[in-house]
Amino acid sequence: LISKPSNHSYYKYLIKEKTYNVKLQKKSSYTILSRPKFSYKKMLTNNINKVLKKLELKLSENSFCLFSNIFLGKKNIKNIKNHTYNFSIWGLSHILARSGLHLLLIYLLLKFILILLNISHIKTSIIISITLGLFYLISWPSISFTRALLLFFSCSICLILKLQVHPLHLLSLVTLFILITNPIQLFFLDFQLSFSLTYALILASIQSRKNSIA
Repeated sequence: LISKPSNHSYYKYLIKEKTYNVKLQKKSSYTILSRPKFSYKKMLTNNINKVLKKLELKLSENSFCLFSNIFLGKKNIKNIKNHTYNFSIWGLSHILARSGLHLLLIYLLLKFILILLNISHIKTSIIISITLGLFYLISWPSISFTRALLLFFSCSICLILKLQVHPLHLLSLVTLFILITNPIQLFFLDFQLSFSLTYALILASIQSRKNSIA
């Protein structure tokens, strides 16, 4: 039996990450009482781990550490510390953080390729949505990465259904959706900063547009 963590802050963090509990011990010894016959999460996790092991064998230690941290969001705390200082010197520490920037880079690359292939806007939105959805499933997303993905999905649905797109309204819907599915996110700094900054940028953009029209 695994007891409840004594640290209340850590306990809330586990709830936010949708983790039942964590047990750390030197020697692992446990018995599985029951397990489902089929679990898509387990199948997906096993396939991801297989791919990661193959990449780890083919790439150097530094390359694999940066690739898994930046593109997949899997933090290797032991090795990433060696790069954190160098990134901070150049003011690039934000690149190591899992954010909507990584999603935007993939989106721009895919859109550029599809434009060259002369594919329609609706088909482009569908292809990019499927690709980003699969990328989300094989990675370890953060709250800012999830926010950016849900915003993109919302914009794509509006484009396909030919509905009016208002970024502030869509961001409000995404905020409500995340808080309904995981309310404890509201009390964590990453959620507060990510959404407050996004709201501020959208409001500043709307105000700037109004001033330019006036």
